[in-house]
Amino acid sequence: DEQKMRRAAHLMVQSLAGSLALVTCKEPLRVSMSNHIRSFLQAQVGEPSVVEQVVQVISSENLELGCTIIEKAAMEKAVRDIDDALAPAYTIRQKHRSQTGQPYFDMSIFTVGRFPSALPDPLRPKPGGLGSQQLRVYEDFAYIHRLAQVVSQGQAVSQGGQTTQVSLDARSGSPEAAQSPRVSEQQEAKEAGPQKDIPPYATQEGPSEEKGPGAFPPEGSQKVTIPAAVLTQPFSPAQCMEKVTVILGKVFELVATTSDDKASGTASLQQEFDIRKLLQEIPLLVGKCTCKDEAVMAVARQAVAHLFHSSIPSVANMALEILDAMIVVNPTAVQKEVTNLVLYTDEERKFSDITFSLIRGALISVSDFTTHLSKLLDNGRNTKVMEYAIQLIQKVVVEEQLASGSQFQALIDAVAKTIPRQAGKGDLANLLEHARNQTVSKTLDKERERNRPMEVPAPVEEKHWLLEGETPSVVEPIVKFFDEWIALVNMSGASDKAFLPFLSKLQQHGMLKGDDTTDRMVRVFTSVCVERCEMVGADKQPNFLAVDALSKFIVVLFKYHGEPTSSFMKVNLLNKVLLSVQRVLFPDCEIRRTTFSQRPYFRLFVNLLFALNVPDPTLEPYNFQVLTVFSNMFHNIQPLRLPGFAFAWLELISHRMFLPRVFLAKGQKGWPLFQRLLVDLLHLLETYLRNAELNEAIRLLYKGTLRVLLVLLHDFPEFLCDYHFSFCDVIPPTCIQMRNLILSAFPRNMRLPDPFTPNLKVDLLPEIREPPRILSNYTVALGYNGLRQDLDIYLKTRGHLSFILELRNRLLLPAQEAQAAGTRYNVPVINALVLYVGIQAVAQTQSKSAQITSPITHSAPMDIFQQLAIDLDAEGRYLFLNAIANQLRYPNNHTHYFSCVLLYLFAEANHEIIQEQITRVLLERLIVARPHPWGLLITFIELIKNPRYNFWSHSFVRCAPDIERLFESVARSCLGPPKHSEDDATDLQPTSSST
Repeated sequence: DEQKMRRAAHLMVQSLAGSLALVTCKEPLRVSMSNHIRSFLQAQVGEPSVVEQVVQVISSENLELGCTIIEKAAMEKAVRDIDDALAPAYTIRQKHRSQTGQPYFDMSIFTVGRFPSALPDPLRPKPGGLGSQQLRVYEDFAYIHRLAQVVSQGQAVSQGGQTTQVSLDARSGSPEAAQSPRVSEQQEAKEAGPQKDIPPYATQEGPSEEKGPGAFPPEGSQKVTIPAAVLTQPFSPAQCMEKVTVILGKVFELVATTSDDKASGTASLQQEFDIRKLLQEIPLLVGKCTCKDEAVMAVARQAVAHLFHSSIPSVANMALEILDAMIVVNPTAVQKEVTNLVLYTDEERKFSDITFSLIRGALISVSDFTTHLSKLLDNGRNTKVMEYAIQLIQKVVVEEQLASGSQFQALIDAVAKTIPRQAGKGDLANLLEHARNQTVSKTLDKERERNRPMEVPAPVEEKHWLLEGETPSVVEPIVKFFDEWIALVNMSGASDKAFLPFLSKLQQHGMLKGDDTTDRMVRVFTSVCVERCEMVGADKQPNFLAVDALSKFIVVLFKYHGEPTSSFMKVNLLNKVLLSVQRVLFPDCEIRRTTFSQRPYFRLFVNLLFALNVPDPTLEPYNFQVLTVFSNMFHNIQPLRLPGFAFAWLELISHRMFLPRVFLAKGQKGWPLFQRLLVDLLHLLETYLRNAELNEAIRLLYKGTLRVLLVLLHDFPEFLCDYHFSFCDVIPPTCIQMRNLILSAFPRNMRLPDPFTPNLKVDLLPEIREPPRILSNYTVALGYNGLRQDLDIYLKTRGHLSFILELRNRLLLPAQEAQAAGTRYNVPVINALVLYVGIQAVAQTQSKSAQITSPITHSAPMDIFQQLAIDLDAEGRYLFLNAIANQLRYPNNHTHYFSCVLLYLFAEANHEIIQEQITRVLLERLIVARPHPWGLLITFIELIKNPRYNFWSHSFVRCAPDIERLFESVARSCLGPPKHSEDDATDLQPTSSST
């Protein structure tokens, strides 16, 4: 790709040429400038000492500018030169692609010179072009070059003996920023020194990407967190801001995207949760800074810059929220900093609602701002400032009473002087007189929270506290509508038809347009329900009257609002209503934490499940669409995102009005919906079960999960059969019984052969030739490190021995991911690799026309399995063998193949540790309580019974008395009383007893 080639070349030569120019030009340029200035001034100024002083000052102040110009010229020339040198290469690639439509491969590079064949494998070019890690070699040139600039500038500043603070960045338009756009960078570089790699803050679904108001390690998404190790280290202010800048950039990017995709609902909700998680990290980073006050003010500067430069309202709101968080840490410093930034910015947007919001949040000094505003009036000639000043006085002093007349004294006097020139001066005089006598009757919104710790917000007792950012003038009319609805619902004998006039009334007030107004209405309704539910009566029971009324409202709205024939509009409206409920649920759970109550929301969702699934001709056409909406909502509020709602969530997904209806939908359309929910549940448990961290709550949740799996095993075993791979992917190796539950499932139309039948010929069973149905997308994980492409080539050609020799390294995780996952290996990739290779092997075996004696030996798939068994360490081999054992299920050709693979690996192992680990993987699945997978039983029976494997002669069988008794016990339940003589061990016969 000539474009990649050109970009890589430009990045490299610009960095090298610019750095070389900077190193070589600085001192000669200083000398040359000094000589020119000295020769010019000596003819004009007679005093030599004055001339020398001026020469030093001018040359020092302009040296950096001169170096920048020279650096820029050198970089531009280097780009022209490299383009000329590579022009033939560009042309060949472009011409080849235009003529053939295929990428161009220059194979001559592999035969000429030492490189690239001598490069390590991660850097060695391969057919298909450079990967992202290889291109980073060139992209890092830009990073190195920028780092060199910052360090050199920091040294220059330190040599100058003083630093200059700027109020806004260069974009703010302030005189200070315009004159010295690099000063803040110089200051940071001086304090930080060389920069370090910033840990990634990403959000994944699937193995190739990492994935989140609670969100959202979304499917396949990574968690949006900073590693704990990072938060335990102290930072310099520059290092702290480097990390905070990354977080703020991600926050504002997500906020802008959320605003753009407002209609997308689910995605918007996930982004909101990502934002909340990111914001929680900022005070933790600031708290670890060696100079906390400086870090706080730096965050405030960035927030103000976004506040004035963004035209997106949600971005401005987020900037205000960040400022509010920072002022908790240091009110005086942040208020002073924000005030200075507002006063000295040239942005006209400061004469807008932005300043109202800053005053309302006590983020700026009112007296300083009004004094500054009075000077800008210019005796009333500045009409724009005049209009704004009058609005400010009326809104802040008279209407909202956030400030007293004395605080606005300077501005009121300045406006009063202009009254003779103003139209309607009588009204203006009355306004000013009213303002002069006004006292503060309300505290500023945020003043009451100044002493509250930021990291753990305390519950707010204010009415409708879940509706942050909503003014009483907006909320109170909606509350009156809801009270009217509750009274209407409680009327005896009221039918659904009686509710239609109320819907018409809401429609007339613009509340049912499906836009932000509808969202606000539902959020107010939900907030009121939650608050009233917690007002327990004399019987100490919560009051669910408002919750029941809200569920009734949602049902009536779904049934009767909109066109009866437009199913899309009805389902879309229901989806938006439930998203609005979630926008109350998320902050409620996150803010109140241990005091959060699940019951109002659980009651609401259960009411809706009952009401929308009753036999009703009006609802029947939408049954599956309604289930889909609820499934998406349950996925959004999964326990990993809302741990406080976990028990209610488990009850909801297993509810009799949801689970059976999902599974009984026509064409098994509901199976993927429940598969996703079950994976969500297992994701939460995995974080605790991996290290056996089971407190009482997790034990109870684990028990509930087992019960759900038992229901599925009994009523819908085909579901567990078809999706076994997805579930085993997220169940940690320590959860043996849970995995056995899933792997023991078999189709209801199949009768399992008794695995304890004497002389059972497994390969002659009719079912053993049938392939199982696998609905999990197991090939996605093979995209990791481009593994699938190389794997397919090897399976087809059995060439390039280097592939299987390097395969172990391609299964490893990066160090940071390994620490988070608790293992060095990419377990989903190992599981996918084993299943994919096995499926290809079975297909190759069945495609052969002639039967062969040993269909699995001496083949490319077996080469891979044997090499992995040898190359992997104990941890990796255990995971690999578990991946094989996960395919030992009911009778099918996969079970037969993987049983043969395990037995072959045992027989051909050249190290007893491999045989011991195979035995361990099988044994630990058999010693737990039933059920046991059929394939597991027949494999273990064959292993201990067949003389070919000489099982009882191995030392690990009798390495300790307890181990020996354990093997005898298992063998007794599988076969019969074992004989201690090794010669007689093979005479053991199976009994009809079952394990």
